[in-house]
Amino acid sequence: MSYKEITAVVSLVLALALPASAAVEERAAEPKGTIEGEVLRIDPNTLVMKDNAGKEVVLNLNSQTDMAPSIKPGDKVEVFVTPQGVTTSVQPLKGGLRR
Repeated sequence: MSYKEITAVVSLVLALALPASAAVEERAAEPKGTIEGEVLRIDPNTLVMKDNAGKEVVLNLNSQTDMAPSIKPGDKVEVFVTPQGVTTSVQPLKGGLRR
């Protein structure tokens, strides 16, 4: 490879890498604390919900997550997430959403 070809390849790699790193910096902070909202989707390892502010929140679930077995899309829930980002509990919200 000539010097020009190497320079072109390096420039291309950098041009493609910069937008990806910018996207990582713009990523929203991981949810923490108590979150209330409506369940949009439940997958084996994730729960996607819309919080009271209308923002979509993706929560990781694991074998330690205490989730009521009756939870389904459309349900209003209260979720507890540790400061480390671990979803510990997903329970039906009694009395509807608090605003």
